[in-house]
Amino acid sequence: LRSVASLPAEPTVVAAFLAWLASSAINRKGGTGQKYATISKALAAITTVHKLKGFSGPGDHELVQRQLEGIARTFGKRQAPVDALSADECRRMLVACGDGIEGLRNRVILLLGFCGAFRRSELVGLDVGDLDFRLEGLVVRVRKSKTDQHGQGENVAIRAHPYPELCVVVALKKYLDVADIQKGPILLSITRKGRLTDRRICPQAIWRV
Repeated sequence: LRSVASLPAEPTVVAAFLAWLASSAINRKGGTGQKYATISKALAAITTVHKLKGFSGPGDHELVQRQLEGIARTFGKRQAPVDALSADECRRMLVACGDGIEGLRNRVILLLGFCGAFRRSELVGLDVGDLDFRLEGLVVRVRKSKTDQHGQGENVAIRAHPYPELCVVVALKKYLDVADIQKGPILLSITRKGRLTDRRICPQAIWRV
């Protein structure tokens, strides 16, 4: 496929590319083949780029659509569901965090993510100015998210927990006080030696936590 034109791409080439993704592409985990949802997104991206450049979208071609339908029939559309984190599992994770600055930060990540149902990208983007501490708990301002592409923002209310070790408000206040964070990003990256930096944490680091 490397010897053919990519823009504009012939429908036969795009169809062959989709078949390659479905049957023989090696992903990073060592498995073979991509999920139907991933293949659909790839086709949507290819079609969008073509239309932005003034070409007809290959995703609209009958040959490409038949190939996509064939992939759906052969491999299925259903995605494997991921079990939600339970409250008991969250408690055990909090205990494992430790009491150092990294543990305090990780406790905030887990509690905020669990209580607010935030995505990694939403946690990464939070600043001190997005926090509004109330008597009943906390209101978090999410300025932009995956489902809010126009940046209208959303306020998420989180109630304080009666047990301090499970309370996101208590965890946030302690972390911000110990780390002396008064403005800017809340969740900061930490060096290998355990020192807090002034750089915003990345989504991959939250995944590792």
